[in-house]
Amino acid sequence: MRIEHACGLAVGAALALAGCGKTFTPASYVDKLRILAIRADQPELAPPVLGEDGKPLEPQPAGHPPSSSRIRTLVADPAQLDEPSRVVTLLAIGCTPDPANPAAASLCNSFAAVQDPTAIAAMLAKEACVPGGDSQGNTQGVGISFLGLEVCAMGKPCEPVSLQTPSGAVELPQPVFEIPEALRLESLPPGTPARVLGIQASVTELAIAASPDELLLGADPAIPCSIPLAVAINLDRLGDERERVTGLKRLQIRGPDATDEPNENPAIDGIEAERRPLPAELVEPIPAVALFRRGAATGLSASLPEGAKRQRFSRFDVQGNKIREEDESWMYSWFITAGAVGDLRTRDAGTFNVWTAPTGKKNDPVPTSGRVFLYSVVRDGRGGSDWAVREVRIRD
Repeated sequence: MRIEHACGLAVGAALALAGCGKTFTPASYVDKLRILAIRADQPELAPPVLGEDGKPLEPQPAGHPPSSSRIRTLVADPAQLDEPSRVVTLLAIGCTPDPANPAAASLCNSFAAVQDPTAIAAMLAKEACVPGGDSQGNTQGVGISFLGLEVCAMGKPCEPVSLQTPSGAVELPQPVFEIPEALRLESLPPGTPARVLGIQASVTELAIAASPDELLLGADPAIPCSIPLAVAINLDRLGDERERVTGLKRLQIRGPDATDEPNENPAIDGIEAERRPLPAELVEPIPAVALFRRGAATGLSASLPEGAKRQRFSRFDVQGNKIREEDESWMYSWFITAGAVGDLRTRDAGTFNVWTAPTGKKNDPVPTSGRVFLYSVVRDGRGGSDWAVREVRIRD
């Protein structure tokens, strides 16, 4: 639902700056291509423990975090509901900072670069293909790495991309971030804050209204680094012609002197309407719980799996000195493709967030298909996240 300012002569300064007679879109309202959340299956990683031969132990010690994590992205594109042929492709790029100088300027910590697809393309072309990269452009050194491509459809998880070759289709790997082999935080001098605090790598996601074939034009999986180079060239070629949006995910790389349990993702099972679970998949005939009248107000809440528990963790100062212990505080963000919600965020899963179904009046349209998507994203404030997506319908 868009909000319209109606301003008179006695308008306040803040509202005047916002503009009279203008409309703005609440952050909870999804009316265009958006990246709503990015999730690492394992939000805290650690380099593998090495044996006397210098190779990773098999198996790793019990409780030791993995060195890699699948990256998943929640993409919403309402335009696909009216234009089923529209395709959105997701590009994932990883960045691992130099542990000796993690503050050095790079994609890892440059928000401005993340917002500029041209800069992303340039860095990908320059750094993704270094000696040691494989045919997908994955690198084994500190710096930029190409993580993969996915294709995303409204209301569904993003899926793998296939590259068509004369000998058949080659399915590309979905995005996985892996700690470079060269990254060994235990080599840092004793007392270095990163030995306790760890460092943060990052994953930059770019969702663009283009097909995988358009981004992979000229790529040959038989040629090392052909895929990320082709993506960089084609991304730069498409320029501002296509709708696109970027997102950034921080990944915690555990320090060797850390003592807390490794962070785990919070969990969410689904979304409830007035305490009644909404179906995970909407099929005909549409159940009554998923049908709503125009303008109806409904209390939405998140449902959690049995045994969901907030972890206890330690707070540190910038030098790695422990300040205190506390329990996680989970925050729930809400997004809708039609109507309006009372709050962008709620602090408790069971707290009602009132969703008002679209009325069909000015600035509050009902989708032509009556299809509305509801999203709840839970975050633990430490890099962990999870989400639930539910589709409902507006009655004629």
